[in-house]
Amino acid sequence: MRTKYVYLKRVLLFVLIFLVLMGAMAWAFSCHPDHRIYQSIGCFYDEPEDSMQAIYIGSSNCYAFWNPLVAWNNHGLAVYSYSVGSLPFYATEYLIKDLRQTQPDALFIVNINSVEQNDLNSAAIHAVLNYMPDSENKEALMNYLADLIGYSQMDRLQFTHPWMKLREFWPYFVINGIKPEPDGLKGSANYDSYFETYCDVTDAYVHSQHRTELLPEMTACVEHLLDYCDAEDINILFVSVPRAEISEETLGRINSVADMIEDRGYPMLRLTDLNE
Repeated sequence: MRTKYVYLKRVLLFVLIFLVLMGAMAWAFSCHPDHRIYQSIGCFYDEPEDSMQAIYIGSSNCYAFWNPLVAWNNHGLAVYSYSVGSLPFYATEYLIKDLRQTQPDALFIVNINSVEQNDLNSAAIHAVLNYMPDSENKEALMNYLADLIGYSQMDRLQFTHPWMKLREFWPYFVINGIKPEPDGLKGSANYDSYFETYCDVTDAYVHSQHRTELLPEMTACVEHLLDYCDAEDINILFVSVPRAEISEETLGRINSVADMIEDRGYPMLRLTDLNE
């Protein structure tokens, strides 16, 4: 009898240790290996409540065209750049719902350039989902994006267990550490190539009045976002920024979304047009 008791005790201890290790690993590897993503996405959730006048949401066009530190230093504007490369526009409504939990009175500035992407980038989805606090809204976003991609139930496990997707980066974590310290730069780009690379791309800017037919999924996404803004009276500004070496068809997709936004009476700042 005593032998069985000892055996059961060892089994339970093993299970407990296993669960603790799995939990620790899940937490550790939910941190994306690109530390810039932690600074722009993860650090937002450490900001004090009601501390931001505006939040700039979008893909890499945000941190390439907007510097929160200059806005604060020169104009006293507290604007957080909540952005990551290839961030899908499809996530916008869910992100606003999430960010309003701590910054309900902020102006939400939405960069629409990412509507150019017909293919969803799973790495960008991980960059957002890995840092979002667990909630019904997060689960809804995960399922919505997984449905758009066409993921099976097995494929979706990478979002609830991110260490499965990021296992190829484990050697990186061992060498560089798991979680960096917050830099306090409110999503500002501070990587070397951002400061050290300079080239004049003025002549590469594409200007076009072309309109491209949108995918039904994108049309529904924009309409649903605007319906949400109507219902919640969201303080929002949409913006498009110049792009170099972009096709007329892709620019036409941005123009088509901008038209939908303006037709619904929402402000649409077309910075591309200011360069014409």
